[in-house]
Amino acid sequence: MLGAGRLLALVLAATLVAGFLWLLEGPWLRIGSVAWAGARYTSGNDVAAILEPLKGSSLLTLDDTAVAARLTSQLEEKAPALIWQTSAVRLVVAADGAVFGETALGASLAPLAGLPLVDDRRRASLDIYIGDRIPEPEWSIAIRLAAINPATLGSKAKALQVRLDDRCGFVIAPRNGAGWATAMGLYGMDPDPTATATRIGAQVAAIRTLFAAHRESTVGWVDARNPGRVYWRPNGPDRSDAC
Repeated sequence: MLGAGRLLALVLAATLVAGFLWLLEGPWLRIGSVAWAGARYTSGNDVAAILEPLKGSSLLTLDDTAVAARLTSQLEEKAPALIWQTSAVRLVVAADGAVFGETALGASLAPLAGLPLVDDRRRASLDIYIGDRIPEPEWSIAIRLAAINPATLGSKAKALQVRLDDRCGFVIAPRNGAGWATAMGLYGMDPDPTATATRIGAQVAAIRTLFAAHRESTVGWVDARNPGRVYWRPNGPDRSDAC
């Protein structure tokens, strides 16, 4: 038989367990609402998908030593590094290639106008969504090409934009869309940085030689995929950008 002391201890333990379960399962210590503010590129639906499931959860299950009347969580958005444009949307991409925001094609790019712009016309680009990651070889080459100073090409353009398509690979052109365009080709899915820099340097030198021999305004299409043998077509109504 149990002694009176042991019986009292068991009753007390059972009472404590029952009290804990009452607090854990009861409505008094549960998260009643969630709210957020300050997101610039992350949509409200994406934030809600993370925070809304917390509603109704017990505060006792949270790993927090001091629970105040209101809990605050802070989410830090990545900094935008470039705009990756498809035929459907403009995607905001971080420096590590992560896609974390989007803007409509017709929307103003005023806050992001200074970022490199990649016009991805490949069919596969339609399968890129928020949460995906642009492969490192693609975005690193795109940023490198967008950073080329037009003056080093012998061009009067103020800035370059980068295009990517299934036939020509990477293509550079004046950002205002007028004048010439140059096919730079593809650099492989695992390009050697030194070899890539050497090839781009040779391509830049070849384009500069072309513009030194022919006025920039007369040049329409340039194929510089092989910097040792550059082809070009004159500007005009019959100009073609086909490789």
